Amino acid sequence: MKASENATDDRKPFLSDIMEIRRRARQHIQAGAVTEGYRADRQTVLRLLNEALATEIVCVLRYRRHYYTAAGIHAQAVAQEFLEHANEEQGHADLIAERIVQLGGDPDFNPEGLLTRSHSEYSATEELLEMIQENLVAERIAIESYGEIIRYLGDDDPTSRRMMEEILATEEEHAEDLRMLIQALGAKGSTQTGDGHEAKGNKSQAPAAERGSGGQAEGQEGDAGVQARHAAIVEGRKGAQPQAGGGDRAERGKGGRRPHS
Repeated sequence: MKASENATDDRKPFLSDIMEIRRRARQHIQAGAVTEGYRADRQTVLRLLNEALATEIVCVLRYRRHYYTAAGIHAQAVAQEFLEHANEEQGHADLIAERIVQLGGDPDFNPEGLLTRSHSEYSATEELLEMIQENLVAERIAIESYGEIIRYLGDDDPTSRRMMEEILATEEEHAEDLRMLIQALGAKGSTQTGDGHEAKGNKSQAPAAERGSGGQAEGQEGDAGVQARHAAIVEGRKGAQPQAGGGDRAERGKGGRRPHS
């Protein structure tokens, strides 16, 4: 017998018994998407997904709080970035909640214990630069914890894994957006003090005419830099290729439900 024939004979058939697969599909039909082929620990997966859901809800609340309370000469462009992130995090929450239901679980939207379930923290800081920094820290926490969830799921729950991989990719984009905004603000540069407050002191002691012209021009120049950085971020999103297994980032940010196969 030829070697090629031996190789063909040794192959494991993809579907050994289609009738058996049909029988199993009809059995326990009330289980929906969870078939006998589901290999993950369902209760553990549901717990992890509910923790991810809480994380996304806290991120939505934090970003929206910062969107409405951002103030200062750079606030407009930064607040728009916060709003876009908030909308995308809401889309993530919707996807996770839908997957929990597909697995026969209950998405936990109970406000009680929300911060305990969430991996990230809520921040009500009033300072613009601190807002960006706190959101960047939260994104980095999500990136690390979601990576662990993805590794845990592995091949035991490929649908949940692909969903979390898509969400993780967006969180990484968020982190880069925030890093670029901090860079544009000069990371506590000339217009901000070490605690994130607008710099005063020397400017207030300058002659009124100088403050009215030079100080205003400096503020406008700094704001233009942040606006340009925000425009670059938005333009980069437009040119981004669609993520594997889902729509592009703009579609994900709408918060609408999208079925998973």
